[in-house]
Amino acid sequence: MSLHANPSLRIDRQLGRHYTPHDLARRMVAGSLDALAFRNGRPLPRVLDPACGEGAFLLPLFDELLIDNLVPLRSRRAKARIETSTPSARLGIVRSCIFGVDLDEQAVGRLRDALHERIGATGSLAKTARAATEANIRIGDALTGEGFTDATVAARRIRMDFNSELDPVAMNWGRAFPEVARAGGFDLVIGNPPYVRERDAQPLFERLAATNLGRKWHQARMDLWYYFVHRSLDLLRTGGILSFVVNSYWTASKGASRLIERLRHETRFEEIELLGDQPLFDGVSGRHMVFRARKVIGAPECLAPLPRDPLAAKPHPTLCRILSTVPLRSAPARQAKGRSASSRHEFSIAHADLFQGGRIVPSPPDRLQACLRQTGPLGESFETRQGIAENPPTINRRHVREFGDRYTLGEGVFVLRADEVDRLALTDIEHQLLRPYFDTVAIERYRAPEMAMQQVLYLTRTTAPTLDRLPNIARHLSRFRPILERRRETRLGKCAWWHLHWPRDERIFLLPRILSVQMGRRPQFAFADDPTFVGFSINLILPATKTTHSLPALTGILNSALAGEWFERHAKRRGVHLEINAHVLRDFPVPLPNLSLDKKLAALVGQRQKQPYDSEAAARFERDIERLVEKWYGLSTMG
Repeated sequence: MSLHANPSLRIDRQLGRHYTPHDLARRMVAGSLDALAFRNGRPLPRVLDPACGEGAFLLPLFDELLIDNLVPLRSRRAKARIETSTPSARLGIVRSCIFGVDLDEQAVGRLRDALHERIGATGSLAKTARAATEANIRIGDALTGEGFTDATVAARRIRMDFNSELDPVAMNWGRAFPEVARAGGFDLVIGNPPYVRERDAQPLFERLAATNLGRKWHQARMDLWYYFVHRSLDLLRTGGILSFVVNSYWTASKGASRLIERLRHETRFEEIELLGDQPLFDGVSGRHMVFRARKVIGAPECLAPLPRDPLAAKPHPTLCRILSTVPLRSAPARQAKGRSASSRHEFSIAHADLFQGGRIVPSPPDRLQACLRQTGPLGESFETRQGIAENPPTINRRHVREFGDRYTLGEGVFVLRADEVDRLALTDIEHQLLRPYFDTVAIERYRAPEMAMQQVLYLTRTTAPTLDRLPNIARHLSRFRPILERRRETRLGKCAWWHLHWPRDERIFLLPRILSVQMGRRPQFAFADDPTFVGFSINLILPATKTTHSLPALTGILNSALAGEWFERHAKRRGVHLEINAHVLRDFPVPLPNLSLDKKLAALVGQRQKQPYDSEAAARFERDIERLVEKWYGLSTMG
């Protein structure tokens, strides 16, 4: 690797790299070329991979372009004709079409060698070929430095940023590829950008935030690959195509809101392939997707009118094609009967329906969308708060690994079982600091237990400013002081070592509230009016000044099948679980106020919460709740 202003940042960048499977890269290349219509003798496209590595995309691209331009009609003699093509013709493809940038000097060297071998030049042409590959495949940082339009901006500032001459690998794109800049940009940007979360590489993100690109697009909790999309959009010509393979979680992430908004305004998605849980990279879990989007800003002629009714629409050039190998639970009516859960699904969706509430929702449009638009977000009428961050509630496996036999797995720190409370022999004053604590697994759909099985030591700056009158609690917590003193809030001086990390406002656990489990196989909401202190894996929904719906009625709405479909579209899915966080809750579409329906639904929810979880009576009440919710949203009159 070449020298860099900060070698440790180079290492961080490399940690996010996982090379793309050969078959997937070839499929992405072929699909993008088809979309560009650069086939069979048409002008050759200028193609960039901004994190090219050893050429997972650029080498298949070379092969595709060689076949298309030398053998327009595929035949059995194609291979023979390619082998007899002239080195000059092959060099022309590299010189005109193949562009790549990467920080990994060794990977760039191997890609240059592979292209040079494909060209097959000898004699004086070999030197020319080597110069061409070195000119088009650059060792550099795609994210720092100046884009095609940044140079004039930098000149007007009359100052030198660290990311130009001071950084030897910062790319000056206009200087590196002047012909591409004069042509308006690349025709295709394709690749697999490195995935690195901000919390895992803080120095790298701080450095990027100071660049021209970072000043414009930095956002908290973003991923490194978001910057690659922003850079790619800057480098594409109008009408050009961006095709990346990325993780799937970003489509519902607040940390991607600026990226999603830019894609909504500046592109039209043409295809999204959801790869589900199928393994893609060695040693990498999680879901992935491939998207292909066309840049449309500045070219109104690219935008054909969108059909008004996406359900009735026939195939249309502005519709996005969605391919999925995962079950689409939100559209059972449109799936063929008997189709297996792992079968391939395909449908099209209009741009307006793909982008919803600041998220990308690659699900089939359906009859719900029209009625859900006549609603208001939950966050306008209700307060959403997160439960206590005890940090830690009990001793976990990490503590046992770090401290050996000093602690026992599962023993209580702030959250205590009844037998642990008894052993502490608390005084009357200390007993007053105990609060009923409900573990996440105790909160279920329509069910909050009447009795708490645990207690939490509710120690805050208000309830326990000192330990002077709390000798038994002090003795108990002093054993865990090495763990408690290294917490962030303690180190920053925001709380004492014996305090809960984030106790929240006590009133949220005392007022009537809805308990919302953040992670589960299905949405789980329960109304509670008795005190229920819960951890941060549970959100609480409380009335606000503009509240127009009762909490019991809202509980029924949130537990309904209609809400389940909405959460399937908008919440993150982690394996078999949905993550319904506070951001998603605030965007949930609440129907317009209806006092009559509110009273009826609240009564049904009250009866449902009194029933055993799987009883026949519980099922009967839930059917009645479903019918009432559909009526409230207007679905019962829509057929």
